[in-house]
Amino acid sequence: MKRKNSPLLMLLTQILLECILMATGVIGLGPVYNLTNPETKTVFLVPSDSSDDVKSFAEARAICRQINKMADLADMAIASDSAIVQQLMVNADAKHSHWLGIHDIQTETVFHSLRTGQPVVYSAWKENKPTHDDSKNCAMLEEGRETWDEEKCDGGTDRGALCSILHEQSQESGCPSQSVPYDGLCYDFHPLRVADFVEARQECEAVGHGRLVVPYSLDETRFLQLHAQLSGLDAVWLGIWDNDTDEVYRGLYGGATPYFNWESNEPNEDLGNVGCVVMLADTGTYEIRDCATPEGGIVCQLEPGIFLKTEETFLYVFV
Repeated sequence: MKRKNSPLLMLLTQILLECILMATGVIGLGPVYNLTNPETKTVFLVPSDSSDDVKSFAEARAICRQINKMADLADMAIASDSAIVQQLMVNADAKHSHWLGIHDIQTETVFHSLRTGQPVVYSAWKENKPTHDDSKNCAMLEEGRETWDEEKCDGGTDRGALCSILHEQSQESGCPSQSVPYDGLCYDFHPLRVADFVEARQECEAVGHGRLVVPYSLDETRFLQLHAQLSGLDAVWLGIWDNDTDEVYRGLYGGATPYFNWESNEPNEDLGNVGCVVMLADTGTYEIRDCATPEGGIVCQLEPGIFLKTEETFLYVFV
């Protein structure tokens, strides 16, 4: 039976979140401004210093995570979100363009939300946009603050990061703000972050009911491939290994047999160490890597719930 969130818990969550956002700056960044849409409860955040601008979609996502571990690039669900963002830009005196959390990598001109994986409902495209330009799969909020334009995901032009925290979780997915729902679970991709296998595993398992991702189908592998690319990762660790050095690869957590999408020359046991497995972002195929090599991205698979994370506090509650 699912447990409902008590009003006291929701109030505590709101107070703690607002305390996080009261800070005028983040280590390594200039002042960060925030504004909440009372209608959607979404908190929008933007660094005001142009020195914090970045040249790519993935770098902008990493800036959002640096501001708050629950933050990612923003999209706008309804018109009032756009109005709040416009006011936020005025407050921050942010006159430059900003990366948005949407993309059309899957289907040209059909932009999807980074956060939900669903096609965007609200949009504010400039006239005659988007176009069938397969080199421009990401989007930006223009300097005029109101209209959107398409852009290359590694655009090469410095732009700000428009971030958001989804204050109240979707009743449909129950996933934490920084994760993407897929097939009843939540996937937390860490933009531009690489680590060795043990560190990646520990980071995922430190989260309540979290684990290193184990794919069980080709569709799930394709989903991981897409979001690894959007996270600026060349490869991501999977929860698959040969822990007995018997050349039999298994899921890290037991249970059903994982889906294996090996490269043509894999599995290759020439490493001489316990074999761990990465998925390559460009092909979606699997490759064996030395577990101690710090070159795999981190993707955590989480169960639906409510998360609140601060420097000192981590709160997980089933709904």
